[in-house]
Amino acid sequence: MRSSRPMDVEQYTDDAVCFAMGLVEFAPATPGDVLRLVCRPSFHPEVCVTVTPADLVAVALRASLRAEPSPARMPEIAEHATVSAGDFEGLCAAFEGALAESRRPPRWVVLCDGMMASAVRTLDGRSERCSGHAVHEEEQRFVKRVLAFALSKVRSVQLRNRLSWCGWY
Repeated sequence: MRSSRPMDVEQYTDDAVCFAMGLVEFAPATPGDVLRLVCRPSFHPEVCVTVTPADLVAVALRASLRAEPSPARMPEIAEHATVSAGDFEGLCAAFEGALAESRRPPRWVVLCDGMMASAVRTLDGRSERCSGHAVHEEEQRFVKRVLAFALSKVRSVQLRNRLSWCGWY
């Protein structure tokens, strides 16, 4: 019998979301330059966009992991697209702005609902990451830019819907 209780907050991590999507872990352990964004909206399935200088891989769960009693591999929708090095550099510049802003003291806001957004860039074995509710301007700009870029590249209606649902938050 399936539990009606969602998983504990401590279990609901970026690594758990990536595992559920078949991506192993949040910070890619691959050589080269990789940028990844994981979105965990409150009431919609989770989304992950991974970009390299040549490729984009967008993955969304068919149902929300948060509603499950524990982390598990789940059915997903995925699509691959090619990107230009210039597009990748633009996304990385937006990430750098979000990363710098995330290190500042938090802005006081009241959140009634929302979406956790986590990003990581790995380069030459090093990784830098930021995570939380994108309440600062540069953080919002980065998340919007990655989601819009992924929307411009993927063709699957189901995947496009899941990406756009993240934009509601």
